[in-house]
Amino acid sequence: MIEIQFTDGRFSRERDGLFLCLKMRPSSESAAYRLLDMLNGEKPFTAACKPLVARRSLSANAYCWVLCEKIAVEISTENAPVAKEDVYREAIRRVGAFEIRLVSAAAVEFSCKHWERIGVGWIAEPLGHRTGDDYDEVCFYYGSSTYDRAEMGRLLDDLIEDAEALGIETKSPEEVDRLLSLWQCEDATCAAK
Repeated sequence: MIEIQFTDGRFSRERDGLFLCLKMRPSSESAAYRLLDMLNGEKPFTAACKPLVARRSLSANAYCWVLCEKIAVEISTENAPVAKEDVYREAIRRVGAFEIRLVSAAAVEFSCKHWERIGVGWIAEPLGHRTGDDYDEVCFYYGSSTYDRAEMGRLLDDLIEDAEALGIETKSPEEVDRLLSLWQCEDATCAAK
């Protein structure tokens, strides 16, 4: 799939057909050339458009990991250390974006391993076998790299609540809002949900 970001467009009716012209963002130029290379006038294509969703800021992501580290240090014991990745995964399970999908029972293990290789927060949990067919339900959680502002806000709120319960100093709500307002719009190829 080729993704092109645009802000305006116009339609024209010409002798050799109907044309849609898009005013693209400069970052989409190479994608537009790839699309034109694919078109040969013989094979039909289809296009779908959706509003560009602003992604969470890198600062919000950094604060997420600071909180995970502080919580991990606070709850760890000498005999039972807790990694910041475990704190992050648990928060993803509690408030993260997910889908429940049917997966062939024979492919559950492979599907889960493949999903979890994407990143730390990409979690797959088998929910069990459906009676009467050869499929299992699996809950697939998305990592925060795909989160929009609202989803990242829920994740930070959850981690802040945990941190405050442990007596860990956190940023003020205004500071958190400022972090969330800083968009990371450079890469709109984050996984679409």
